[in-house]
Amino acid sequence: MLCMLYDRDGIALPHLEGRRRICGARLAYEQAQSLPIVWVHESPELLVAAAEIKANHRLSLADAWIAATALLRNGTLVHKDPEFSSLHIQQEALPFK
Repeated sequence: MLCMLYDRDGIALPHLEGRRRICGARLAYEQAQSLPIVWVHESPELLVAAAEIKANHRLSLADAWIAATALLRNGTLVHKDPEFSSLHIQQEALPFK
C-alpha cells in the first residue's frame, strides 16, 4: 500500500512518524472493511436494552451498548473484561487483562 500525505497546497508532509501512524491507521481501516462486519445502528429497542443493562450493572455506557447489542442479536459476547461476568447473556471470556 502506498500512502503519502499532503497539505492543502499539495506539498508532501515531512513528518515521517506522523505519516507512519496515519498510514498504519488507513491500512487497519481498509483491512477492517474487508471483514464480514454487520454495522448495527442505534434503535429505540437497543437504547432501552442498553439503559436497562446500565441501570442494573456496573458497566460503562459503551459496554452496556455492546452487551445490549449481543443480547438483542442473540450473539455471543466475546470479551476480556471481568465486569461483563455478571451479565446473564451468552458470553465467552478470554483471559482477563
